[in-house]
Amino acid sequence: MATYAITTAVNIDSLAAKAGSDTYNINGGYLTVDQDTRYGANQNTSAAMGNLTLSATLGGTVEFTSVGVRLIAYTAGTGNVPAYGTTISRGSASATLLTVYATLASAPTAVGAAMPATGFIKVRGWNLTEYTAGALTGIGATASGASVPGWLEIVGVDVLTQTCNRLGTYKVRGDWFALGTTDGVRATTYQVPSHGSLVHLPGVWVETAAASGVYEFYPNAGSAAATSAVFGTEELRGRVCWVSTAGLVRFGHDGTTSTGGFIPESGRKVRIPSIMFVCHADGVRDHGRRRARHRERIVQLVLEPQPTVFGTARQRLHLRERHADRVRLAHRVVSRRCRAECSADQLRHAVVALLCRRNDGPVRVDARRDDGVWQLRPELDGPLWIHRHERPHPLVRGHSRQRSNGHATPQPSV
Repeated sequence: MATYAITTAVNIDSLAAKAGSDTYNINGGYLTVDQDTRYGANQNTSAAMGNLTLSATLGGTVEFTSVGVRLIAYTAGTGNVPAYGTTISRGSASATLLTVYATLASAPTAVGAAMPATGFIKVRGWNLTEYTAGALTGIGATASGASVPGWLEIVGVDVLTQTCNRLGTYKVRGDWFALGTTDGVRATTYQVPSHGSLVHLPGVWVETAAASGVYEFYPNAGSAAATSAVFGTEELRGRVCWVSTAGLVRFGHDGTTSTGGFIPESGRKVRIPSIMFVCHADGVRDHGRRRARHRERIVQLVLEPQPTVFGTARQRLHLRERHADRVRLAHRVVSRRCRAECSADQLRHAVVALLCRRNDGPVRVDARRDDGVWQLRPELDGPLWIHRHERPHPLVRGHSRQRSNGHATPQPSV
């Protein structure tokens, strides 16, 4: 592990000898991170970031930015992958090389290795002049057309911390990364960049209509089946997606079943924010060892605040169930899922499944966390409130903490 004291303006590519779990002490300086933390100049597959601290007395800034990072699709790859930082140009368009990929699901091709016949070239420091189709200078490849905004993967060690004190500034700047455009077919997949690792994505943003420019969040339905018994096929109840650990996004299809869930019609754009924060266990850094130890890849999207599954911290969702027996049955289904070792994602999936039942009577479901376990209590007396108790709160069977208006006290988002 290395320790770096940042007292001036520094780019992460100038910091050599990274070994993983490295410490970054920003003492009045400015650290810029505009490349993947495990690939690029002076980076390696073990170079996950460790503790990062912005000085409480001197301040300082850390900036993670994908501004100027572009992705160029290419064909006719020849020769070998050039060194990091090589200028890649086409006419007046210019930028410097970050990485080369055979596919969006693969790890970068190593410097000096043979160029894949087709693939993608990721560059940074773009001069704002657009690339056009044709032979590129600086690399053996032919651009298929204009570049698009690229993405960055920032990897940190899960047991270590990043601390921003009052005098410090923590910046994340980027763009949207386009996954594609819907074609109205349930079997179609859209690839999330994965660097060849496991992907756990909370969801994607989809246009409300072709060319509308307005987007809505589609949460990942996880292990919930894409059946009409679980998810309606209309947009209101079926606005979810499925994301495999290989990074394949589907609508109305869970990889096996495809009778439930809404399928957006042709022409809607699908996108995710372009900076992904990833964490892993200390000592599980390179791709081979991660696969051997089944390392989990957790993707956090950071361009805007994380929405809950329904868009707000405390969302009123009106359920109307035909019979109380069906309410209790749904509750038992949800409870069985949540009493196992349970994540917030699993809770969301269970609640989505509950919401998608036909109904005609009011229900309230109160989600509480007690010692790491999510539990639900249905009541037949009001709207559905979903909230989370951040501090351990004793599960009260038969009564709940009340405010004067009779509703459960609101808490931070799930």
